[in-house]
Amino acid sequence: IGYTPYGDHTAKICGMEVLLPTGELIRTGMGAMQDSRGWQRYPYGFGPAWDQMFVQSNFGIVTKMGLWLMPEPECTMSVRVNLPEADDIGWAIDELAALRRRNVIEHNMVFGNYLHDASVYAQRSEWYQGPGAIPDEVARRIMERYGIGWWSFKVALFGYAEAVEAHARVVRRALEPHLGKELKFDAWHRGEPLEKSAAPRPNVLALQIVNWFGGRGGHIGFSPVMPPDGALALEQFHRMKARFEQFGLDYYTSFTMGQRHINNVNLILYNRDDAAMVANARALFRTLVADARAHGYGEYRTHLDFMQDVADSYDFNDHALGRLNARVKDLLDPNGILAPGKNGIWPRAYRKDPA
Repeated sequence: IGYTPYGDHTAKICGMEVLLPTGELIRTGMGAMQDSRGWQRYPYGFGPAWDQMFVQSNFGIVTKMGLWLMPEPECTMSVRVNLPEADDIGWAIDELAALRRRNVIEHNMVFGNYLHDASVYAQRSEWYQGPGAIPDEVARRIMERYGIGWWSFKVALFGYAEAVEAHARVVRRALEPHLGKELKFDAWHRGEPLEKSAAPRPNVLALQIVNWFGGRGGHIGFSPVMPPDGALALEQFHRMKARFEQFGLDYYTSFTMGQRHINNVNLILYNRDDAAMVANARALFRTLVADARAHGYGEYRTHLDFMQDVADSYDFNDHALGRLNARVKDLLDPNGILAPGKNGIWPRAYRKDPA
């Protein structure tokens, strides 16, 4: 994802050129016509739309891809919002989900907890060296030090100046009664330095998080997809926080809001040189997969070591989707030339029971 109105990057794919495991080269959508002039203009073409078949799969190697780019807006406005209490996530999800569905807010928003900031600008030992997860009273000191809330998020608005200003008034009307204060938006207009705009710029600052525990840092991400419902998010927050504390790891989490869903992105930070911590991190991850499955939430991405765990949780009709994926893999790549086992998709040659 990205953090502009075009931030659902997969939805902006339009036409692919793909090398299949058979050695055959294909083009999807309108590109199936030689010398097509509409290949990157219309994503569907004639017959089935195949682009998504090559997203998160092992069915081919994408050699070319069309990706729509967002035109530069006339104006942007943005504001960072701090929520002082952990349970504020409930009302905030509900208010912002309504604005997101109506495209008042057009980008994915990340509700990150205080550890998003603390793990970038400091190491854990500067705050706490005791056993187990960071206590709540230490978390409160971290918030006071950096002037942040338990949760923080950014709202950005893009478009024509009149529309952006009108949407900013709508956002204020939704949030300010809960916050008890006025929101101060930063505005940018075309022609001004881009540094002032709400458009995010790529950087590697966030990679500092892996230094949180010291040693050779690592992290595992667990990101179940949920309805954008404040009560459910609040329940999920308390459930996940308790699990992190059970395994003695610090609770780094966020809720990323899409148009009609949220992803509860939990990052399990650990020191790769600490064998006990690594074991706890792996055990926590598998526990979170089971917890999410029990509540009807599925992970949409994962690390290589856990692809089978996540694939197994998609169990409708005795894993019917997994069987369909396997049949397609058998047709295109029965010997497993390309990434056998990726996303739980195994070819016939690798399955224990070929039947």
